[in-house]
Amino acid sequence: MALTDYAKMKTDVILLQETHFLRSSFPKYMSKAYPICYLSNGDTKSKGVAILIHRHVKFQLQRKHIDQEGRYVIVTGLLQNQMVTLASVYAPNTKKTKFFLTFFEKLAEVKEGRLIVGGDFNTILQNNLDRTRDTLAAKHSLELTFDTKRLTKHLRNLALVDIWREKHPLDRDYTYFSPVHGSYSRIDFLFTNSTQFDVVGTAKIHDITWSDHGMVEATGTTVRKTLLDYFRENDPKDTSSANRWDAHKVVVRGVLISIATRAKKEQLKKVSTITEELHRLSIQHKQHPALVTLQRINLLRTDLTRLLADKAAFALTRTKQKYIEYANKPHTMLAPRLSEMVAMHRNPIMPWLDVENVNLTPLAMDQIIWIPEKDRDIPDHLPPT
Repeated sequence: MALTDYAKMKTDVILLQETHFLRSSFPKYMSKAYPICYLSNGDTKSKGVAILIHRHVKFQLQRKHIDQEGRYVIVTGLLQNQMVTLASVYAPNTKKTKFFLTFFEKLAEVKEGRLIVGGDFNTILQNNLDRTRDTLAAKHSLELTFDTKRLTKHLRNLALVDIWREKHPLDRDYTYFSPVHGSYSRIDFLFTNSTQFDVVGTAKIHDITWSDHGMVEATGTTVRKTLLDYFRENDPKDTSSANRWDAHKVVVRGVLISIATRAKKEQLKKVSTITEELHRLSIQHKQHPALVTLQRINLLRTDLTRLLADKAAFALTRTKQKYIEYANKPHTMLAPRLSEMVAMHRNPIMPWLDVENVNLTPLAMDQIIWIPEKDRDIPDHLPPT
């Protein structure tokens, strides 16, 4: 059922957890759509992870590391001619500190190229955003905080970022529902290098349906696909190399503008939604003061402040970039400054008079009178002094 759904979604690479295969008995062939498969199985059916690669995706394996406990599998190779390291992880419910240390040390040892890590880490990263309940049992809360700190430290050491959170910095969505605690949480993650994050297009958490976890999906940007289509459709026999090269920059610019426009619209929509909700709750709280309403208002204010702060930070970065690029160049940025300087030194009585090169005595200054513009007889040149 799962692989059929993944094939319908045209998923290229799948990082799968809880495969429930035994080390002594597991399928050698998973699916016709995903013939490339790397499994890590344990001695019980409670664990198991896998990495599946679609038949249409070119992958050349260079090395792999398979955990004997069925907790993780790491493969390194050329994916579509690009060096990548893929890792599928299923962290235990307890004793996660030792597991995180073992896994991330091995990952740092074998990683090459772009790094993509995904799986069920059985802990959250942000206490105020990644779960629905604000309070849990004291012991569980302390364990959760400690596990979060350890995981965050390992991610920081490898310069890994949470793909979904980077795309949805203030959103609340969850991948798992706990019947015991009656709460939702986001414990399934996709991580990648912070330096490679620009190639990520979208990130989405799917609904929890036939599984007890919601799938996390990330897609690449359309820039690469657009370039491939462009050079395939524009045959070099019909167009010169110079024209193809110049035109491709225009095509890429259009794609980047569309991506930036979409991101800007999404941010404006978030600000508008939060503002409207804040206005509605403010009116409600004025009429019927309640602690729950006030808490919700404070959360919305915090979210709105973060969005506006991000917008201000982006504006400052753009301004800095503009000054670095054009500060020492004869560009439109220089023209207004020059116009201001010219206006400050201009003679309002005789604009044709070069006051810097003519010395006027006090007597001459007294003899200067105002002449209407239509009656002025402006000489072609000034007489010698």
